[in-house]
Amino acid sequence: MNGFLISLLYKNSPRDLRMIMIDPKRVELDAYNGIPHLLCPVINDSEKALNALKWSVAEMLRRYDILK
Repeated sequence: MNGFLISLLYKNSPRDLRMIMIDPKRVELDAYNGIPHLLCPVINDSEKALNALKWSVAEMLRRYDILK
């Protein structure tokens, strides 16, 4: 997974790629904290993760409506 993430980060500017990273294990993604592509720090808390996923779905639906 790290190879995939690094490839995305390398090939896309923060203007073109914004990410939300959720790391329930608290060990795999903390190294990405502070990169400019993140919309928020890496999420480790389950309640914050749920809120981030709900926001992501709402944002996806908003964008679908724009493209109609």
